[in-house]
Amino acid sequence: MKRNETRRRERVPSSNSVKLRWNGPAGDLHFARGKILNSSSEGLSIELLEPIKPLSFVFLEAPQLNRSELAAGGSIRHCTQKGAKYVVGVELNARAKWN
Repeated sequence: MKRNETRRRERVPSSNSVKLRWNGPAGDLHFARGKILNSSSEGLSIELLEPIKPLSFVFLEAPQLNRSELAAGGSIRHCTQKGAKYVVGVELNARAKWN
């Protein structure tokens, strides 16, 4: 059965890589590489090998997207474990619209 779409923006599937950078709870700097699963003008769904705490602010770099604004920032809205990986939802800053 197909799920009714309740999202505000259309999601576009992707398999581009992305680099993330954020500060942990103690202020220590973390880095991770992931894969963008889908994106909209207001957010991204990213697959990672490690979790990120919701409400953490992250900086994103996705050079494969060939845009003039290759770096963006946003906050983690959710982090869900899927097997050995994690899927995080990132809500982009108002100034960092993706599409």
